Formats: sequence, structure tokens, C-alpha cells
Amino acid sequence: MLTQPRWTHVAIPVSDLDRSIEFYTALTPLVVVARNEDDTGRGVWLSNDKQVEDPFVLVLAEFVPDVGKQFGQEPGEPVHTLGPFAHIGVELPNKEDVDAGDERARQRRVPGEAPRVSRAIS
Repeated sequence: MLTQPRWTHVAIPVSDLDRSIEFYTALTPLVVVARNEDDTGRGVWLSNDKQVEDPFVLVLAEFVPDVGKQFGQEPGEPVHTLGPFAHIGVELPNKEDVDAGDERARQRRVPGEAPRVSRAIS
């Protein structure tokens, strides 16, 4: 039973839900834990595998065109939610895991800078 408030999720819009799921599940340890769909669009919840204590999820939402336009999203156009600094942080056990993820991203030609540790934002 919940006895105090807790932080549960971050939600971001995407223009291609399937491509976004593939990106996050291929390049991070996140897995799909729920899928939802209604007349406004479809979404997915991503989290750590078997996370049950203090669950936290990344929600990806792909809206139908009329709903997406309410948020400034044009059909078929990329959604620029995360800018040059905004990001989603994923902690990995060691540097070799970080380097392996960076290599997978390079093989997929994912744009952006290499992963790094920064105490200014940690």
C-alpha cells in the first residue's frame, strides 16, 4: 500500500513508436512492461526488467494526428522533445558496458555524442 508520494515516470512524445521501442530496448537495459492504445494514440512503458520495488517507467506516446497537433507535433515529422542537453540517463555496472552500448549506437548510426560521466549533472 502506498503511504507517501513517489515519482513514477517521465513521458515523452514520439513520431514512430515502434522505432522508438526498438531504439531503447536495443541500446539500453530497458524492456517493455506495458502497452496501451486508445482513440488518442498508443503508448508503451519501458522500465528495468522485473523492477517491482519503487517502479519507475519511461512512457513513450505516439498520438493520432489531431491529438499530436495539440502538442505541436506534425504527422510524420520528428518530435524534438530532448534538446542538446536534455537526456535520459541510464546507469550501467561498469565502463565496459558503457563502451559496448556506445559501439552498438555507432553501428546503428545513432547521432549524438558518446556517453560520459559528468558530476555536474549527476
